Amino acid sequence: MQRTAELGQEARQSLSETPTSRHIPAFRGLTPRPISIPVGLQRSTLLGERYLAQLEGAEQPEPLEVCILPRYDEETCIVGLDATALTLGECESGAIVAVRAAMVSKMRSTKYRAKRFGPMPFLIPFINDEAHSQDPMSILEACIKDYVSGHVSNSIILWDGRLQLMDDFVEGLECARRNGNVIIALSKEAISHYHPLYEKIGEVNCPFVAILSDDRSKSVVAARLETEGLVLKAEYFPSKGHEKIAKDFARIVGNDLLGSGYPETLRLAHILCKFSATEVICLRQAVLDKTRINVRRKNDARKIIFGGLWG
Repeated sequence: MQRTAELGQEARQSLSETPTSRHIPAFRGLTPRPISIPVGLQRSTLLGERYLAQLEGAEQPEPLEVCILPRYDEETCIVGLDATALTLGECESGAIVAVRAAMVSKMRSTKYRAKRFGPMPFLIPFINDEAHSQDPMSILEACIKDYVSGHVSNSIILWDGRLQLMDDFVEGLECARRNGNVIIALSKEAISHYHPLYEKIGEVNCPFVAILSDDRSKSVVAARLETEGLVLKAEYFPSKGHEKIAKDFARIVGNDLLGSGYPETLRLAHILCKFSATEVICLRQAVLDKTRINVRRKNDARKIIFGGLWG
């Protein structure tokens, strides 16, 4: 008790000596000292002399062609497509997955028009890990892409991700070509400011398209549709002249709204595909009422292992 009283008296004395910090006493126990940290390794140590010699002797890459987007006032239909899938649960027969797709179109003189497909529940049987599982989302998205490519003409069709189709739906690309459509697959990942591309386009202060690669089937480009927008990677089909590619991207700018350089039609298609928490509950209950299947939630190993630390 006497020792406790002495400690309390010392604490009160230390607080009274520092009137500026009544609740938190100043910490005087340590004095910070600067330390030296190595900031990197020599290039010769990291890569090796032989590898550096090969790099120095290698041919320089071809100059990048940057096309400034022209002004384009002609009306063109812009169509955005997207699909998403959600696992509702599991049962003895397999996993129950709900799929939804959306199509949004826009012209300069019209309002946005949207159409949603689904949600559609699918039962996917369990198969071996070595085999490829069935993907109902890819099937539904491929059907919608095939449908739009055959029913619209002289339009620009925006896809999410990459320019890929399932084997049974490759004909949709040729159908789009015959109808005069252009397909542009936009990536949601912006090109980093530290990418070598920025060294070549840093002085460009207006919307542009930079041709990264070009072959008979498609063109890979980097596009900035707004002056202060993101630089997005895109795949363009069918492959055409560089001026024609820049003109088609200018058609997007002239007929669609942009947010941070991303077309509004494709952004709305992303939003309309999402499942809300209420829809998930209703879908689970509908499956239970219609099929009498006992649906269990799929075990999330990360949440089980990390608990509340996993966001």
